[in-house]
Amino acid sequence: MATTKSRRSSKLPTPMPPPPRTLWSAFMEAVEASASAAAITRWPTNAASPGSYSWLEYAGQAADFARSFVAMDLARNDAVLFQMTAHPTACTFINMGVIGAGALVCHWRVQLQEVQSMWHSFPGFKWIVTDAAPLLPDYALLPHLAGIVYVGSSRTVLPSTDVPTYSVDQFLELGKLHPDASLEALQQLVRPNDDCLVSYQYAPDGHLVQYVLTHDNILFTAAQLAEGLQIDVGPTDRIIAYLPLHFVSSQVIEWYLSIAVGGGPVLYCVEGDASPSTLKQIQPTLFFGTPATWTALGRQLVTIKAQAHSVLYAWAKTRAVHHAAKLQVGGPRSKAKPSLGHSLANKLVLASMKKKLGLDSCRFCGVVLAKLAFDKIELFSTADLPLYQLDGSVETSGVASVNAPNAWALGSSGKPLPGTIISLAESPSGTEYQLCYKGRNVCNHIRGADNAWHSYQYGGLNPVGYVVINHHKEFIILASGDRIPPAPYEALLLRRAPYLQRAVVVGDGHTYLTVLLVLKTKKDKLVDEAIEKGRTLGSKALTIAEVLRCPIWAVALDQLLEQVNQAPLATLGDAAGTPFGLVAVFPLRKWLLLPADLGPPELSPDGDVVHRHVVANKYEKLIETLY
Repeated sequence: MATTKSRRSSKLPTPMPPPPRTLWSAFMEAVEASASAAAITRWPTNAASPGSYSWLEYAGQAADFARSFVAMDLARNDAVLFQMTAHPTACTFINMGVIGAGALVCHWRVQLQEVQSMWHSFPGFKWIVTDAAPLLPDYALLPHLAGIVYVGSSRTVLPSTDVPTYSVDQFLELGKLHPDASLEALQQLVRPNDDCLVSYQYAPDGHLVQYVLTHDNILFTAAQLAEGLQIDVGPTDRIIAYLPLHFVSSQVIEWYLSIAVGGGPVLYCVEGDASPSTLKQIQPTLFFGTPATWTALGRQLVTIKAQAHSVLYAWAKTRAVHHAAKLQVGGPRSKAKPSLGHSLANKLVLASMKKKLGLDSCRFCGVVLAKLAFDKIELFSTADLPLYQLDGSVETSGVASVNAPNAWALGSSGKPLPGTIISLAESPSGTEYQLCYKGRNVCNHIRGADNAWHSYQYGGLNPVGYVVINHHKEFIILASGDRIPPAPYEALLLRRAPYLQRAVVVGDGHTYLTVLLVLKTKKDKLVDEAIEKGRTLGSKALTIAEVLRCPIWAVALDQLLEQVNQAPLATLGDAAGTPFGLVAVFPLRKWLLLPADLGPPELSPDGDVVHRHVVANKYEKLIETLY
């Protein structure tokens, strides 16, 4: 465990942070300030026409849902679990309705094994909001479930269960039974430091851990994010976030950012699967995506570049890259103004490229949930589309640091949110530093004696105070932003395959998990269980080189991964027998057999700890062949 000795900290000068408020009171202030302004635009991807809702209409919808929840005896500190495969506009209204009823919201991915684990460990869960019709009978079996609100197609025939299941219209009718229910009186009992949001993450041992965030955690983070973007965010902005809603970051960006600024950007709820033309039709001014999203857009950009005039584009690319460099930290705003060459390049070449992507109006392109590779960031900079990396997790209410125009550094995760501090704690080895987070965005129940969260991230601060994350101890972060502990997989593999000397799960920054395997050998020759396994298989391979060429071993290792991925939950538990569904949700997709066992510096001096980031760097080219 890292010591609390602080090497250096970074703090962004900022105006006085906003006073603590509840989400509902801030919501009502935004409604009062921007009553007739557009708040939400419903954007269906089918033939239906888009529809807009003003802030006043947004408030009316949220209040109607809040009254229905109150009518059904949803109490303060009860929780509503959202299980959504899509992002309909109704989800936004219901989310705010739960807040209006004084209860807690929890958005999580539609994975039954995880839901069962979460639900049984938290008696506060009372309602489910979902569009997952096939799982309705399974949800109905959960204990202490008061009811289900189905947000899917109106043509779906709802199954008969012992738990009341309502369509959206049926649920809203319940509130009419108590039209005089005073949300104002209820909200007077709610305090900024009361809980409002529940989320989960996997612990290093593979079990889901609950995190509970307060109104102040969320509103402070949203307000300081708006400050950290260093652009004026207002009602003329159009915001789209291609982010899964089970991440707190997504909820802060999509729902609470506009509330925190008193009625800001118009949220576009894309209902259904977004097509390549969606961005071109909406033309967002603020766009946030995961590395997986930006990688997909990068493939489109490569195609667009191939269609451009080669000589003109080569010239325009140089102008775009030079302009992007000006926007980095250290350059005064006056120097960041477009040069004549950049303006011409934009007019003649770059603007049309951005238009084909649908990002020609975009003032801020954010990378959220995980780091995007340098080459992808550089790719977009050649089209005059600077990508700004943000970092944060559930422990920091979704956002902890942010890059922004005129305030970004390539390779960094940005400056700490205004009003927060990120410091470095020296590890016992003295060779690396643990990132420690302090501020009103930090989840209350994970703070240490120094009032800071000592994170799983290791790295440093560059000379101007920007956060540089080198690796994540005990976790792998996929391109989707999902945070996965590798240890349970490795333990299970070694239990299932005693002929393995070592298993190292990798996948940081990629879209799925893979594993590096090492057989038990001595001077390249199979020994012990490995030689016995070969005989059982009928393989004549006696050395690693022969195993690498042996199709019998290849089939056996394929089958090993299938067995692990399909293992019953009971076999995946800890020593106490507690089951968990980690492997069912994030299976191992591919394997790679290493020619030799690991050694220093990939292992700790005693050989017990694998330095995963060192392994990933050493075998980077081999690992890339798995993707």
